[in-house]
Amino acid sequence: MGQVFVVNADDLEWLKPPKGEFEVPSDSPNVEYKILSSPNGPVPGAQLSRFEPGHVTNLHSHPTSEVLYVLDGEVSIGDVRAVPGTMVFIEKETVYGPVVAGPTGAMFLRVEIG
Repeated sequence: MGQVFVVNADDLEWLKPPKGEFEVPSDSPNVEYKILSSPNGPVPGAQLSRFEPGHVTNLHSHPTSEVLYVLDGEVSIGDVRAVPGTMVFIEKETVYGPVVAGPTGAMFLRVEIG
């Protein structure tokens, strides 16, 4: 028998990145996120991320593949401009970036695969 996993993002608090891991300098535009599901749990890891206008995340990679789905605003990932409704797949260990939030910021869903 399969399972159904349900979480409502409205029930979760916005979190700041932990120190030492994707730390945002105090003089930079802010980043917040909500953990919808843990990557070590029974379902794929998922988070809702919100970048203030002008936030920049430098080149980086992840040990898992990921899907980003833009919900609001816009974000540039390298040469790709992603607006609401855009899905971006990034294979594990792929170095990408910079990730730059647009003039109104950006909100996107990030799902880890694998």
